[in-house]
Amino acid sequence: MRSLHLRDFGLSAAHVIAVASCLKANKSLKSISLSYNKDLGDSGAIALSQQLPNHITEVGLVNCGIGDAGGAAILRWMDTAQALQMICMEQNSFSNELKSAFRKFSADNPQTLVVI
Repeated sequence: MRSLHLRDFGLSAAHVIAVASCLKANKSLKSISLSYNKDLGDSGAIALSQQLPNHITEVGLVNCGIGDAGGAAILRWMDTAQALQMICMEQNSFSNELKSAFRKFSADNPQTLVVI
């Protein structure tokens, strides 16, 4: 499986935690999108960040109800993601401080498109 796109499936954090537990072992996954699952929240984003392989190239987490705790966890994962080319996380509830940290990551990693 190279892509896992579960956009607007009504997934909760519990669903995402279950999905995330299967990700680490997948060596071929390149793209994952959980966008528009508004109940994913910080718990789902944190669980996802702990299981996402560092060879993922694309991540979609648009409008997932993620706040600063989940966003910071994803940002920490991004620092280890060696192949990341694009991440879209707009329409979440990030503070201006966290948005600045994402912009700094983008400036330091011009090979990665960061949409926040």
